Formats: sequence, structure tokens, C-alpha cells
Amino acid sequence: MAYWSADLEVENVGEDPVLVTGEADLSPPRRGHTKIPKVTRAAAIASLVDSIEREPLQRYFRRRPHGDPVVGWAHRLREYFWPHPVTDYAVNAKRVAGLAAQLECLARKIEAGHQWSPEEARSAVAAAQAIFDWGGVPQPVPTASVVAAVLRSALTGTAHPNAPMNSGWTKVAALGTAWLEGVAGRTPQAIWDSRVATALTCRLDDILASCRVEPAAVFPRVGTVTGRGGTRPRQLVQHWPEGYRRWDAQFAGSELVREVRDELNRRSWAMPLPDGGVGSWTIRGVEQVLFMDGY
Repeated sequence: MAYWSADLEVENVGEDPVLVTGEADLSPPRRGHTKIPKVTRAAAIASLVDSIEREPLQRYFRRRPHGDPVVGWAHRLREYFWPHPVTDYAVNAKRVAGLAAQLECLARKIEAGHQWSPEEARSAVAAAQAIFDWGGVPQPVPTASVVAAVLRSALTGTAHPNAPMNSGWTKVAALGTAWLEGVAGRTPQAIWDSRVATALTCRLDDILASCRVEPAAVFPRVGTVTGRGGTRPRQLVQHWPEGYRRWDAQFAGSELVREVRDELNRRSWAMPLPDGGVGSWTIRGVEQVLFMDGY
């Protein structure tokens, strides 16, 4: 059974400190996966999807169980909350949509090769700071040129000079490209923070170790992001590169999340929407399930 909590985390202490409101003292989750006869990237991803679908998830908040265990991708997503139970899936969807819409206008202008107006530059800085606040990862107040460099990197898949990457900027990159969902040939960036990275590397570590295959042979450049809280850090058997502050790990992680999304949609599993409807799985939906799984 996997465990997670919405308590604010301490991630990469000394670099991006955040407030700890409570830390669960939990044992690492038991991770089961489908045995695969031959290690391919697609087979490993399918096995990972199966394990998350089958394994119960007990939610925790401030060291105490919150609600009953849930099973399945859809139920895991419906039960998402951050950072408090009252800020549930629907509440977060509204807030994130507003931030993503604010960045979309700015990102589209960058993609068209246009300069921001002074008012747009101020809006970019305000949006970045609002995202840092939402994610619980305080950063120094950025300049508009730094925000632009991050968005340009996220849009092109190439790290540009002066574009930082850490637990705060990965969220800016992700929300600034969310509008690319469904655009042919384009993939939004995923939030590659300690929780998402932990969920994927931990489960894939089990799968690859059972077949005695090194991660670099199947998932090159996918790296770890160290964090504390809940079941993190988790012990890994295989060697995974450090992915913190690395754009190559950001891009590789986002591609991996896209492949998980595509596997879910290949199976025609519906993704619950914040308004109560259902639709195809998105990068954001997959990312929220992994965020919970990686606590």
C-alpha cells in the first residue's frame, strides 16, 4: 500500500527550503509490478501503470490517515488535494487554470518571436511568484528576463542561457506549457519535482532491477530529485543520475510522463475531470496522481 500526505515538504534543504507543517513517519510503500519477459521502455511503462492501478493508496495528512484507501488511477486523481484537504482536486484545478492562462498569453508571444510589454513583464514576474507560493517552494524574486528564458526553454525543449531549473521553476515550465496539451507534435512540460520523480524512479527501479537492467539503458537522462517527507527519500537499488536543477532531466522526465499518459489513453481509461465529467488523460492528470504516489 502506498502512502502520501499533503503536508508541505522539505525539498533539497539549503537550496529551496519550505515550511514543514507536519511530517509523517511512514514506512516505504510496498511496490508490486507486472513481470515482463523482456525489458523494453513500453513494457516497463505498462508494468508501472498496472502497479499504480492495482495498489491501494492510503492518504495521510499531518501524520494521520485521511479517508479510506483508494484504488485505481481515476480514484487516486479524484482524491488529490494540496496542501490541505479543503483544497481538493476541483479547487486546485481552478487555481492552476488561472495561473496557466496567465502564462499562456506570455508564452504564445515568446513563441511568435515578440517582446513583452512592460505590463506583460510585470505579469510574468507576478505569475511566477504566485506559482512558487502555490507549490510551497519560495524563490528569490525573479526578473522578467529569467521568466522568459525559462518559458523559452520549456517551449523549445532546449535549455537556454540564464534559465534556472529547480523545484520552483519546473512548475513554471509546466504551467507555462499546459496549453500545448492536445497540440499535434507538442508535449507540455511536467512538474519534475521530488514527488513525481520519486514515484516514477522508485517504481521503475523495482521493475528494472527484477530484470537486471540498468536505468540508463532504457530511460536515459531520467533522474532523481531528492526530497524529505512521508516515505522520501526512498532506497533505490539501481543507479539513477541526479536530476535536480538539470534541464535534461526535466525534458526526459516530461517525455516519460507523456508516455504514461499515452499508455493510459491507449487503454481507453477515462480521466475524471474537476467538473465531474470524464475525458482523456492529460499530463496534468498523470502528474497529480504521481505527485500523490511519490510522497
